[in-house]
Amino acid sequence: MIRLIIISIPLVVFFLISLLMALIFLIIRLFSKKACDMVSLRWVQLGLFLANLITGMKTVAEGKENISTDEAVLYVGNHLSLFDIIVLYPLMKKPTGFVAKKEINKVPILNILMRFVHCLFVDREDPRDGLKMVLNATELIKNGTSIFLFPEGTRSKDGEILDFKTGGFKIVEKTHCKVVPVRIDYEKEVFENHAPKFYANTAHVKFYEAIDTSGMDKHQIKDLAAQLHDQLKEKNI
Repeated sequence: MIRLIIISIPLVVFFLISLLMALIFLIIRLFSKKACDMVSLRWVQLGLFLANLITGMKTVAEGKENISTDEAVLYVGNHLSLFDIIVLYPLMKKPTGFVAKKEINKVPILNILMRFVHCLFVDREDPRDGLKMVLNATELIKNGTSIFLFPEGTRSKDGEILDFKTGGFKIVEKTHCKVVPVRIDYEKEVFENHAPKFYANTAHVKFYEAIDTSGMDKHQIKDLAAQLHDQLKEKNI
């Protein structure tokens, strides 16, 4: 319990400061949306870096040269833990929105910060909400913001990659953006299996070479979901 309190205090302070930062973001946006996006990105990355530091989470990243620095791409990764976003977001080099479940939108302050960095909340049980997410993600990619998608739709409980849902790949159909596969693994059991306790852990992340989808038709893009699932499952892309 003492460790949990020690961990919580700096994060609470960060969230309180973020209320002020949200006002600053709004002011910056009045003059430059691009500047607001970059300042928001760096602030959220700072907070997540802090979260990793105080919880003892270390990240070993491979293939960082495949992280986009210019064009908007769709990152497609496996989903193991609530820590996935905390681990992955500090690695992004340009504004990137994560597709997250709607429940996170109910977390005060965090939901405000996530909106500033273009995260999209979706009710996975509502097809209409899924379509809305696809349309919003499409617009973001066309305007230069990358999107990170977890096609499994939920966290894997045993570490095995679940079947990929194909709905999110409609983003590729509408944008023909490049797709960057991402595999994340943890050395030990992650937070969910022993909450609310935190134990030091190491995340291994690999960014694979981007896949060009510019010449693919909708059938090939649909097949891409299954191909990526099988390849990520075997850690072979």
